[in-house]
Amino acid sequence: MERENYRVVAAEGAMLYFLVISLSVVDHMYQYSLESFIHFFFKAINKTTIKDETRIPTLILNVRYTIY
Repeated sequence: MERENYRVVAAEGAMLYFLVISLSVVDHMYQYSLESFIHFFFKAINKTTIKDETRIPTLILNVRYTIY
């Protein structure tokens, strides 16, 4: 797979990060560091063992599920 194909996964991760960060407006207990977010992002990547054409959609779902 080309590296360019993973851009959508990075965009999904960025969108989720800024969404999680904006939760602190609701309540101060929803404060997360970039370091903790990266930890969960890599956890989702490591959980995805599929290597075929369904890897990218599976990665996106795993990132969403892990962050949720």
